[in-house]
Amino acid sequence: MEVTKLQEDFLLDMLEYYCENPEERRNQNVYGNCMYAPQKDTSEGCAIGRKISKELQQKFDSRRESPVVNNVFNLLPENLQLLGCDFLTEVQQLHDGGYFWEEKDLSEDGRKRVTHIVGTHSLDYNRFSKYLTYGEQG
Repeated sequence: MEVTKLQEDFLLDMLEYYCENPEERRNQNVYGNCMYAPQKDTSEGCAIGRKISKELQQKFDSRRESPVVNNVFNLLPENLQLLGCDFLTEVQQLHDGGYFWEEKDLSEDGRKRVTHIVGTHSLDYNRFSKYLTYGEQG
């Protein structure tokens, strides 16, 4: 499977999950630091944390390795490394930025950010149209 299709699937999964589960978007500890592991029983973790083992989530969190580029990328499973460090960084930033989200949808800034990610990584815009038109998410 080509990388752009894998990137599209990853981004679409993230958008779907956090639009349907808005209470799970911000995965922070009590100090406001973003965490890979879930901070509450109902959460699966952050955008990348949802896709890695509990052991790896805890390893990254114990080292306070939040940004993808800070000694995290090379420790990710191969299937995530295939997506590229720049792509994963952009998706994690989208996930983390509260201003990118409204109650059950992307904000205007969020839609612009997704459009930027789609264009930068030559993804299929049509697969994301439901997230890029205001009010259609619901």
